[in-house]
Amino acid sequence: MFMGHHIHKIDARDRLSIPVRMREELYRGGREHPIITVGFEKCLFLYPMERWKNFSEEAESLKTSREDSRKIERFLFANASECPFDSQGRILVAKHLLDYAQLNKDVVIIGVRNRIELWDKSEWETQSMLIRKTVLDVSENIDGFSI
Repeated sequence: MFMGHHIHKIDARDRLSIPVRMREELYRGGREHPIITVGFEKCLFLYPMERWKNFSEEAESLKTSREDSRKIERFLFANASECPFDSQGRILVAKHLLDYAQLNKDVVIIGVRNRIELWDKSEWETQSMLIRKTVLDVSENIDGFSI
């Protein structure tokens, strides 16, 4: 499970260091590289391959006769790629993904249960503030949620 947050910098070669515990969790249960893709807000998602395969199987149930289904599949799968780590524990983030999430220098790496999200620091600060303001109302509307 992924949780917590860290701030790291993207280097001049578009590489980003991922915290050790998160790297270990990304590879738990296998040696296959994680998958990076676009997120639904201005962030990137980083999944362990096992979770990506499960998601891919779930996507099989989408009706490709529906335009919305085709759009979401294209959005996530066309922007996805394997994401190996170098010997320093860094990933190379493709230019189109950097542009999509507007990642510049400081990146907030957050653990969100079954995935890692990568946010530009200033965008995360904005999102975090919005989340804090609405979390009580949002939690009231989610069935089966209890903490």
